[in-house]
Amino acid sequence: MEDLCPPLCHELWNVIYPYVFALQNGGNLDCGNIKVKSFDAVCPDGARVSIHGEVIESETSDSMSGGKAMYCENCCILFAENRCPVCGNKKVRIPEPDDYCFLTEKEMIWAGMLEDVLKQNGIPFFTKQMLGAGLALKIGPMSERCRFYVPYSHFQEADELVEALFAPVQEEGKETDPEE
Repeated sequence: MEDLCPPLCHELWNVIYPYVFALQNGGNLDCGNIKVKSFDAVCPDGARVSIHGEVIESETSDSMSGGKAMYCENCCILFAENRCPVCGNKKVRIPEPDDYCFLTEKEMIWAGMLEDVLKQNGIPFFTKQMLGAGLALKIGPMSERCRFYVPYSHFQEADELVEALFAPVQEEGKETDPEE
């Protein structure tokens, strides 16, 4: 659904836009008791036009922006471009299932909680402390940050857990970040 600019009347566009937006952003739509990646709509102007929209997933598509995920061996990150956005490395490749990929970086207070959740869900991981033991002791352990890496084969599941665990909490119209 890239560059969706057909010659539609504004009434029909106003009907289908929420569906298109949800599907473009990876959502599913309610259809009775099930969730689907498609919709049907009719023009409110006399129902002269009907439209069916659905997500067509190719076998080569991946979780990274609908395209292939690429992997940088230097930075251990996933991205959608042909060049690493961190180090500029052009020698990138499609990730292997056992490649450890950067998942997130958290303060130590949150790192312990994330470690427990990953263990409970059977997701292998390793962590890397950013300051190191000596500097963390000198300036205080609460200043330490921890980076998490998971195998590519578990990346999507781990990323969903991180999103659910650290999603902003909404209180009466305000968004708050759990790390604040």
